Amino acid sequence: MQALWSQILSWSGLACADGDCGNEVENLTQELPDEIASTFKNSQYQAKVLTKPLTVYRAEGSTFGRWFGTVKPDSAANAERLYNIVKYENDALQVSTYEILPGATIYEGPVAGGTGWQIFIENPLSGFIKLIETEFLPQWGF
Repeated sequence: MQALWSQILSWSGLACADGDCGNEVENLTQELPDEIASTFKNSQYQAKVLTKPLTVYRAEGSTFGRWFGTVKPDSAANAERLYNIVKYENDALQVSTYEILPGATIYEGPVAGGTGWQIFIENPLSGFIKLIETEFLPQWGF
């Protein structure tokens, strides 16, 4: 079922905002704990090892969380619609741009309760994530 879901997303162009998340060495069969898997729509995700850098974004109140998105939100309300962050007590005061480096294992898939595509990385302090910039996230649109 997971392979079919991935195929549908790749045909639709929804897999990544820039159409370029398919830079994996291989699809992995690693299972995430239920409390993490449930953050993906229908608990559907793919594990991949990156072969080239991947730019991601994070609406946040503090840096270096474990969940990232492929679309940069332009407001806190937009971040909520994309990534369902209020449920997880994210105050979304800023948006940061990160680069996930080659060799990182990522888990990617559609957001449960949101409209975006998310990337999960188990240990954001592993040396595979580089903070590029952080800026204020407008608080309008709710």
